[in-house]
This record gives sequence, C-alpha cells and structure tokens, in this order.
Amino acid sequence: MPSNRPTSRWVRLAAIATVLLCVLLLAVGGFVTTFRVGMADPVWPTEPWFLLGQDWNQLEFGFLVEHSHRLVGWLTGAAVILFSLGAWLGEPDRKLKLVGFVTLIGLIVAYGEFHRGMGGVWNEVQEIAKARSNLDPKSERFAEQLVEAGVLKQVTKWPIPQALGVAMFAFGVLFFSAAAAAKRTPGGWVRCLANVGLVCVMAQGLLGGFRVFLNALAGTNLAAIHGVFGQVTFAVLVAGMVLCQPRRDGDAIPLSESSPLARLAWISVAVLFVQLVWAVWVRHHGSAVAQRLHILTAFVATGFLVWLAARILLNPTAKAVYRGIAIHLLVILGTQVLLGVESYIGKFAAAGPQAQRLPEDRTVTKPQAGIRTAHQLIGAGLLAATVAAGVRLGRRPLTSGYSAAQSGEKTVESPRLDAVR
Repeated sequence: MPSNRPTSRWVRLAAIATVLLCVLLLAVGGFVTTFRVGMADPVWPTEPWFLLGQDWNQLEFGFLVEHSHRLVGWLTGAAVILFSLGAWLGEPDRKLKLVGFVTLIGLIVAYGEFHRGMGGVWNEVQEIAKARSNLDPKSERFAEQLVEAGVLKQVTKWPIPQALGVAMFAFGVLFFSAAAAAKRTPGGWVRCLANVGLVCVMAQGLLGGFRVFLNALAGTNLAAIHGVFGQVTFAVLVAGMVLCQPRRDGDAIPLSESSPLARLAWISVAVLFVQLVWAVWVRHHGSAVAQRLHILTAFVATGFLVWLAARILLNPTAKAVYRGIAIHLLVILGTQVLLGVESYIGKFAAAGPQAQRLPEDRTVTKPQAGIRTAHQLIGAGLLAATVAAGVRLGRRPLTSGYSAAQSGEKTVESPRLDAVR
C-alpha cells in the first residue's frame, strides 16, 4: 500500500528516542519520589557529567538516584532538541523554516545561559555562606539556614536578562510552531508538537531545579507540580511521535464515524489528567481529600475508557482499523488498576511496628518502591496512550490532496481539511 511520510525516517527515530528516554526519566523520577530523595543533593544546577567526577563507593543510594534522574533529564533534553531541529528541516516554506530554526537556536542558547547564570547564583550563595560562621554547607538544614539568615536576599547576580531571553525565544518558538501547524502542510503538526515538547522539557527541567533550589521556601509544592507537568510533557512527546508515523491508505475511517470516538477519547484524557493531579498529591502529601478524589476519579476514568474501547470493538468499521487501540487501552487500564490497589495497600496499610507510624514516615521496601513506581509509570503510559488514541481517531482518511502535497505538487484542497495530519 502506498505510504506518506510526514517527516524523514531519522526525525521519527529521534522522536522515538525522545519518548523512550522520557519513559526512563519518569521511572527514575518515580524512584526519587518513592524513596523521598528529592533533596539528596541540595546543590542546583550541576553539570550533566557531574557523577563521572565522583567516587561512587562514597555515594549514598539516594544521591545516586537523584543524580541519575538529572542525567537522564539532560539526555532527554538533548534528544528533544535533535527532534525539534530535525522537524524544522522538513518545513517546505523557506522563510518560515529560517525564522523557526533561528528562533529555536536562540531558545537553546538562552536556556544554556540561564542555566549558567543560576550556577553563578549558587556560587555566590556559597561565598556568602562561607563568610558566616553560623552556616554549615554540610548541614542537612543548610537550605533552611540560608532562608533564615536572609542569604538569598543578598544575591546580586540573579540571571534576570537570561530569563527574559528564554521567555522571549520560547514565545517565538511556540508562535512559529503554531504557524507551521496552521499551514496544514505534511509534518506541520509534528513541528508544532516537537517544539511544544521542547519548551515543556525545558520548563520541566527548571521546575525540577527550582524544586531543589527553593525547597526551603516552597517546600514540596514545586515537587508536586513537577510531577504533574512531567506527565503532561510525556503525553505531548508521545503525540508528536504518533504523528511521525507514515500514513497509509486504510489507516483511518470516515470522520462521521471516527469523530464521536475522538471526542470520547479526549474527554477520557481530561478525566485522566484530573485523576493524575490527585495521584501526585497523594504521593507527595498523602492528603486525605486527594486520596478520596483519586479513587473516585479512577472509577470515572475507567468507565470512560471501557466505554471508548467497547464502542470501537462493537463498530465493525472502527474495529477493523482501531482494534489494536482498544485492546491496548484495556490492557494498560487493567494493569493500572491492579497496581493501584497494591500501591494503595502498600502505602496506607501496615502491620506490626510500621502500623504505629504515619504512611510518610514508614520505611519503603524495594518491592513497595517497585510497585509504586510501576503504578506511576503505567499511569503516565495510560494518559499518553489515550492521547495517542485521540490523535489517531481524529485523522481523516488519506486523500490524493495529501499525497500530492507530500510530493511537492500544487493541489486544490477542500475547505474542510484534516484536523490533525
């Protein structure tokens, strides 16, 4: 069957590599939260190669897990940069490609300079601390001591110009990405989502960094936001990867039948996101209200996903094309429910001496850590899979207009075009 590639093969490979690294990043990040080692090292920022200069025999487990998370974050950032640059190279409009490419490079440089500037802030903080005899950098309360002593107010080298540069270039990247998607050329939505994914990864990196840097001021609130936004970022990257797949005749059904399914998929995404927020608050704060809302919205999300799968499997036309989507969602959903029950029991039910302690103070065993992290990871996978289902269900069947556009020929297209290509 004839195929149409929205992007080149190597760009698709870059998208796949980015998603796989993001999976690893979420997994290691889950261990950071489960073992409560987010502040194992209060120093931020650090270089990607930081661990290479350390004596691993002297490193504590939590320190190693935390810095492994940072390292995978750097690798994910490098992969999404490659994905974004490659996506822009496929833009047929030369002027748009030039301004988009230049703006993207500007964002990368500005982000690097901001990161360097934050390193200077930390160096200045340490210099101020050394001048005070009552501040001990080796103390577990060093961050709190800095706040109590008003050290952060004495910092004079905050990288504000670099931060403004990052914001300006990020806005430009998002604007030109939207322009690429609006042109409705093959790969336009890939360019849009690749660049949105890059901005999200950068924002997620800053949330993680400031969660460390401002822990004494903001506590674990930034950690919870970091957890929610990380899964949103993952969903965006998965959507970009799905749109990189070659289109084939017969990979979509008429919109009259697929549109209701697509709407149901996006409603399911919204419910899953709300449920995800409660899940993160349970993991970070153990809130009694969040526990109840997490379970209640889990019932709602399960209902919508089963409904979506049933409508696909009971419709002969949809089943012929989307049967794999339905089965995939049901398998992930069933696995997630089982892991959720085990995670809940492991976190809030205990016997013996552990029963006398609050859940957040109990010792986390390795099996419990594995189950909780798997539950968090499969949850992110369920959200991403539902987003991918929404993208695929929202596609129009291939037309001759799309094929001609892919080959560079001029075509006259109908006013009603493919919503997502």
